[in-house]
Amino acid sequence: MVDELIGQITGQLGIDAGTAEKGVGSILAAVQSQASDADASDLMSKLPGAEALIEKVTSAQGGGGGGGLVGGLMSKAAGMLGQSGGGDLMGMLSQFSGSGVSLDEIKSMAPTVLGFAREKAGDDLVNKILGQIPALKSLL
Repeated sequence: MVDELIGQITGQLGIDAGTAEKGVGSILAAVQSQASDADASDLMSKLPGAEALIEKVTSAQGGGGGGGLVGGLMSKAAGMLGQSGGGDLMGMLSQFSGSGVSLDEIKSMAPTVLGFAREKAGDDLVNKILGQIPALKSLL
């Protein structure tokens, strides 16, 4: 099903499939690392192939620059300590920079990714996740 989303992005935005995979994987990885475990898990279950794409993208990033998983974990820790706002933004920026996809490319993909998520998982879940990750909402 995530392949369908990659196809939409390549068709609508003229972005090559490799870049689309990295961008979508990075956005989904940010959701997985920064949304509540229950909500992230619920979304991933409604987007077959999402977890495999996240794994592919984060594995390709390796340990480069401390982004990706480390950034997401730092953001989660900040959230547990009651710090919000800046932590999730830093985590997302490090996730995106580690993917090799520009912020402009991410911004162009985000509405399509979130529209696809709304179609497959429903407005309520997507709105709940956007409430937990203000930085993702700011990309729209």
